[in-house]
Amino acid sequence: MRHATPPVTELHGRARVLENYHAIFARLPDLRATVLRSCQDNSDCWSEWEMSGTSPAGVASLLTGVMIIVSVVDQRIEHTRFYLDAVE
Repeated sequence: MRHATPPVTELHGRARVLENYHAIFARLPDLRATVLRSCQDNSDCWSEWEMSGTSPAGVASLLTGVMIIVSVVDQRIEHTRFYLDAVE
């Protein structure tokens, strides 16, 4: 299993989020994600994820960590941050 490159750790703006996910799916087109646990406190939501997939070259990758810390204002995501690490 190869170390996957984690996504960008902080995203601002709709276009940047879309660009980041295009890059993730280009590297791991069969991406599978599982939310292991989550919690919410006022406008912030935290979730721990495990993501796995295989590159177009056939290399398996696994990432885990606090995937998303989201701040919500007026029912819209205002800010997102990622903390993922490659698993050996």
